[in-house]
Amino acid sequence: MLAATRNVGMVLGIALGGAILTARQSTHLDLGRSAAFLAGLQEAYLTAMLLSLIGTLVCLWAGPPRSE
Repeated sequence: MLAATRNVGMVLGIALGGAILTARQSTHLDLGRSAAFLAGLQEAYLTAMLLSLIGTLVCLWAGPPRSE
């Protein structure tokens, strides 16, 4: 079950990154194709960083798992 959850998370992360890259790249086409790609990629990486930071803070706030 843990491996399936990890795989679903990886697939969703790649899909979200690709969607953000495509959406943001189209807004920067006035810069040229290469610069638009890099600008979209930068925004996709920044979004991934923000989501990772939020996840880290939630894990730190929740504390260690309770033993039963």
